[in-house]
Amino acid sequence: MQISNVEKQFINFIINIKNKLNKNKLSIGILYSGGVDSTVLLHIANKYKNELNLNITILHIVFDDIKDYKIIKKQVDLFSKWYENKLIINYCSIKDLKSGIKENARNAMKEIALNLEYDIILSGHHANDQIETFLFRLFSRSSLEGLKGMDFLTNYKKNNKNILLGKPFLNIFKKDLYEYSYNNYLIFFEDETNLIDSISNRNYIRNNIIPIIENRFKLNNILNTIELIRENIDTQKRKITNIDIYNGKWNINDFINLPIGNRVFIIREYFSKVHGYNLNKAKINELKNRLEGDLFNLHINIGNKFIIVFENKYIICKYLKLVTESL
Repeated sequence: MQISNVEKQFINFIINIKNKLNKNKLSIGILYSGGVDSTVLLHIANKYKNELNLNITILHIVFDDIKDYKIIKKQVDLFSKWYENKLIINYCSIKDLKSGIKENARNAMKEIALNLEYDIILSGHHANDQIETFLFRLFSRSSLEGLKGMDFLTNYKKNNKNILLGKPFLNIFKKDLYEYSYNNYLIFFEDETNLIDSISNRNYIRNNIIPIIENRFKLNNILNTIELIRENIDTQKRKITNIDIYNGKWNINDFINLPIGNRVFIIREYFSKVHGYNLNKAKINELKNRLEGDLFNLHINIGNKFIIVFENKYIICKYLKLVTESL
């Protein structure tokens, strides 16, 4: 039986993760929404769970603003029994349709997963999502870091714990996921709120701009551009490999020897990956100006209760609340 490209992408992703972690068996959580992407992801993971030695848990958030949420809940219960997967459900009562609220609910699920200590949490984000993210950030005057799109693999850290978040389908277009689901007779649901342009700018981009681009150009060209940006950023990271970017504490002598662009990059990368906090353009410009000045008297209010200061030969990130409490 011929293996589809979607399956190959998943298998190769899992093998790479096992090699990275030096593990023969992986404990994984799969974020299931009921849509075609997560349905395909769950199906393939279970299809190869014995071959790849996977212990699978379904992570589902019940959003009561979705028309078919009760049906989706029954579906996920059925999948849990059918696939013999453990099931964890997080209930989220939503009175409006703001995407930010849903993102907060997804972050809450990450917190649950973090405490359960999985090797990796997988989501069904695909190439269309990647292009949508790129365009949204482009129109929002994003930095180069933002234009590299979503990462295939992210290390989510909190309170000295960390977990890998993986997106194995970022090179797979949604049409290929639809094709896989039809060929394998999978049942999935469409979130009707995604079709309402007024809910978010992302919806407008998804429903109006991307179809126009796809009709005239190749969407794969945008993916190639994203990859070039990613390579540029990776090159920049390799130039500062002697510094642990994600430590939150950097020797000032190492900092002084870096170009200003790399100094700013370290701070931005640290807050983005460790705290999930992306600095806006105004704060980046302020950061650049301050890091070009006297580092030995450095004191920058980053925002979100964080400050960057110089103390005892180090540039240090501090949580403002903790600083206040210690006074």
